[in-house]
Amino acid sequence: MSVPTDMPSDVPRGRDWSLRRRLAWQLALTAGAVLALLFVLLDTLIDREIYAHLDQGLTLRAEVIAHSLQRHGADLPLADYQEDGHTEFYTLFDRDGRVLATSPNSHGLALPWPAPDAGALPRYYDARLPDGHAGRLLAQAQVDADGRPGVLAVGTERAHWDSVERRVHMLLASGIALALVVVVLLSL
Repeated sequence: MSVPTDMPSDVPRGRDWSLRRRLAWQLALTAGAVLALLFVLLDTLIDREIYAHLDQGLTLRAEVIAHSLQRHGADLPLADYQEDGHTEFYTLFDRDGRVLATSPNSHGLALPWPAPDAGALPRYYDARLPDGHAGRLLAQAQVDADGRPGVLAVGTERAHWDSVERRVHMLLASGIALALVVVVLLSL
């Protein structure tokens, strides 16, 4: 008895279809895992760049305020902090954490004191600003015009940067979803 080696083309090929389906799913899962890893990597790099930009701006603002505090005392002639623009704030603390001065646009509300367990100064941290918005802050050691030590906290709103980050997340997620659909369709 001989076994046919060639199958006629009209015989259903159920095993081939399940093999194709299985390969398509494995390819889609592998591509999904790679794209998810790419998403996490890009998100980490974008976060790092955003925070580096914010921190650099805070460092420059703190230098200007520290210089002005030493020249003019707590009565600073800084236009960015006079208006109610609600984007830039500062608070000067004495070494015990008592508020010595706040930016006029904060209406007497102090920036949050940096957490004592977060390490030495200067220290960057995230907290709510006096206007209730999320902010990025820098706390650094400060010596006032009379030579007394204290802490200067400078804060800026993160709303614009958070919005940019959300848009980038949506673009990345949409791109990943589209790439997965293309991979599955091509593999099938």
